[in-house]
Amino acid sequence: VTSFTDGRVLWPTSTPDGRTIAFERDFGIWTLETAGGQARAVPIVRRGAPMQPTPERVRQTSSFSDLALSPDGRLQVAVVTGLRGMTQLLLRDSRELQPRLLPDTDGASSPFFSPDGAWIGSFRQNGVYKLPVAGGPPVRLADSNAQSRGASWGEDGFVYFAPDTVVGLSRVRED
Repeated sequence: VTSFTDGRVLWPTSTPDGRTIAFERDFGIWTLETAGGQARAVPIVRRGAPMQPTPERVRQTSSFSDLALSPDGRLQVAVVTGLRGMTQLLLRDSRELQPRLLPDTDGASSPFFSPDGAWIGSFRQNGVYKLPVAGGPPVRLADSNAQSRGASWGEDGFVYFAPDTVVGLSRVRED
């Protein structure tokens, strides 16, 4: 989708209508219009004085990472580390008391939801996968490597993702 020849591209996120993808490129914010394919840097102007002293950021948990919420906010999926030391996806429905480990998600990272909340996308085993929330086997959508840096499922039927830290954004059809 993009044709950057240098730098890194990370953390793509789409707008709710799927018309724009925002991502981080070389410590700046960029947007990509999905209809036209033109990437543009977002000008950021810092104002005011920095806080003194800089607050220390401490992560309060080591049991999960990479949390994603479904579009309606009812479902939450997190990457957890199991007893074997392998990451897996843990799904929680706000209408239920107990979360459940999703089968066939060993090695999963960076989860994201489809716009309708019926599918969970993630990276694993050098690929981008989708998994039905209702149950069923994962479906491989595209190749990717272990350095993948996030994805976003657009309303336009494409999954936009950063396949590694060196190339630009890629996209793949959801089906």
